[in-house]
Amino acid sequence: CLGAQRKGMVIKMDWIKCTDRMPPDMKIVRVKINNIFGLPYEKEARWNSRNQCFECFALRTWEPVYGEVICWMLMPEPAED
Repeated sequence: CLGAQRKGMVIKMDWIKCTDRMPPDMKIVRVKINNIFGLPYEKEARWNSRNQCFECFALRTWEPVYGEVICWMLMPEPAED
């Protein structure tokens, strides 16, 4: 998994800067966003390479993310039983 480091039984995910590379097209990832007031927050979103923007799911449709997405990470894999 890109951006992951295994430490014993724990996998630590690393943030990837958007200036370094964008996530795979249409794959849902965790993003860190600076909102219009400059305050950071995190949410799930996907990169839409056709529209060149991150989108989040809201009210039954995908909408552009408002604010500056500064970095992203892959979502963790489900736990194995």
